[in-house]
This record gives sequence, C-alpha cells and structure tokens, in this order.
Amino acid sequence: MDQFGSGGTPGQSPLPTPSPGVWPPPPTGAPPSQEEQVNTSGMHGDVPPEVARLKWNWGAFLLPFLWCVNHKLTWGWGILALTALVWIGGFFRGYFCMAYLGVAIYLGLMGYSLGWQNRRFDGGVAQYFDVQRKWLEWSVYVPVLLFAARVLFFLVQFYAGTKEF
Repeated sequence: MDQFGSGGTPGQSPLPTPSPGVWPPPPTGAPPSQEEQVNTSGMHGDVPPEVARLKWNWGAFLLPFLWCVNHKLTWGWGILALTALVWIGGFFRGYFCMAYLGVAIYLGLMGYSLGWQNRRFDGGVAQYFDVQRKWLEWSVYVPVLLFAARVLFFLVQFYAGTKEF
C-alpha cells in the first residue's frame, strides 16, 4: 500500500481520470450556482436581483463623465460638455450647475442598473461587484486628491505673494 492506503503504485492515482467529454458531470436538478446563471450584462436587458437591490452608486455620482465613458454610456460625452460649460461660467453658469447636479443624482440613483445594462462583464456579477467597488474607492480618492491639490495651490500662491525675493 502507498502512503494514502489506496493500494495503487506510488505516483499513480487509484481513481480513473475522466475523459474531457464526460467531465464535469452534467448538472442534476439542483438550482444553478451564480457562475452558471446567464450573464446578461451589456445586453440592455434584465438586471440580476443582486444588482437591482443596490440603491446608490457613488462612483457614478462623483465621477459622472469617467463613469459613463467606462460603462459605455454614450451620453457621457454630453456630461463632459456640461462640465466644460460649468467651468467656463458666464450668465447661465447656475443653470449648467443645476443640470450637472441633476445628471449626477440620476446616475447615483440608477448607476448600478445602467452599468450592468450597458457594459459587458465576462466574469458576471462577481466581476461587476469588483469593478463597482473600485469605482467607489476612486470616487473617494479623486475628490480628496483634488481638494489637497487645491489647498496646496492656494498655499503656494499665498506664500509666494507675501515673500519678497
């Protein structure tokens, strides 16, 4: 007997190796696992219940242009134009800000469903959750980094203006 008590020759498995056509065995009457469910991402169709139950998407709310482009929403370029109009200013600046905020709120509310329907996730729901978790992380990092850069810029301008060379 070998070390496992199987009675075969050492280095040889006592169990027969299944042929590729037979393995894995056909499914039984058990409900399909998450990996076996149909992946409808990117098909503008049904949203799985795991995704539909999610309420607020911070990545879509805080980084709407980048989120839309990454999730293949064609109107993301319109958000970029709206962003440019907000930064340019002028008489209608307040209206552009309200429109931008309205679009951001809509994306925050509907972001999870829109993301699933418009972008293909080959890994299914698990990959989708990983991507959305990264968007959540970056939606926190980017505003914090932009705020820190703005403070640093202000400090440099403040101290550069007060010192004589």
